[in-house]
Amino acid sequence: MVHGEDILEEALAFTITHLESIANQLSHSQAIQVKHSLRQTLHKNLPRLEARSFIFIYEENPSHDENLLILAKLDFNMLQSLHQKEFGNLCK
Repeated sequence: MVHGEDILEEALAFTITHLESIANQLSHSQAIQVKHSLRQTLHKNLPRLEARSFIFIYEENPSHDENLLILAKLDFNMLQSLHQKEFGNLCK
């Protein structure tokens, strides 16, 4: 174990315990975010897939900014389209 890593492990355990204990007291969208974060830590997933998940969560938030949501969806879809074209070119 690296020096200081035990402190990080304790902090993680503390955070998980407390987030799980308050999850039922949060708004629906906050609870979804907390449960998702506890299931899938940030360092274990792909940023673009995480963005897709967050777009869905953000859309469910009643106070979301419609313009920001449209921009996020457009950005995600444009990049996904680019990746599909590049993949198609690689498969030729």
